[in-house]
Amino acid sequence: VMTLEDARLALGGTFGVGALGSLQRAGGTLVLFGLVENGGTTLDLGVAPGPWRIEDGRINGGAVVAPAGTSLVVGSGRTATLDGVRLDSEVTVESGGRLIALNGLTLNGTLSLNEQSGAYTALEFSGTQTLAGQGQVVFTGLNPSGTVQPTSGTLTIGSGVTLRGGSGTIGNPDLPLINEGTIIADVAGRSLTIRANPFENHGSVTEANGGRVVLPP
Repeated sequence: VMTLEDARLALGGTFGVGALGSLQRAGGTLVLFGLVENGGTTLDLGVAPGPWRIEDGRINGGAVVAPAGTSLVVGSGRTATLDGVRLDSEVTVESGGRLIALNGLTLNGTLSLNEQSGAYTALEFSGTQTLAGQGQVVFTGLNPSGTVQPTSGTLTIGSGVTLRGGSGTIGNPDLPLINEGTIIADVAGRSLTIRANPFENHGSVTEANGGRVVLPP
């Protein structure tokens, strides 16, 4: 049994889920900055309830699950990498943080891009991929620097996925974007800007509550 009480526990190196053993937490900060080999297994954040911060760390494969009140947090100014992961948890990308997806990302919870003060805050897809699942990405910031985009290849937004919120940018002006899901600008006075070359919409792109969608020319 490993107990964390009002302290910082940093998990580095390369390890599997079994190496975590039995964690107990009463306050404190738990940080992943190493490589979690999670293929074919499940990383259950509920073993130590509360936020799990991932700061320049990586999770390979498998699922990440969490009960209510427990979440995965990408630290401000940090980068996290998920390689072929299914997220059955809440995720927050803090201002200036980047979450990089490789080999497909399945999102069944809510991923919040908490951009503040114009800091580039992003969910990035390296290579042709699909953002799949039944979850949602929420733009909670005030500026277009909150971003969901491919950095190479084509990004497809799956049919069960919703992108919504206030100000943000969806897509890359130099790369293709295919929408099969739902994009909805639903915060008054704010805009979601779609940038792609080309943009194919087979889903829903709508405005609500005084929000605005800006489409490619």
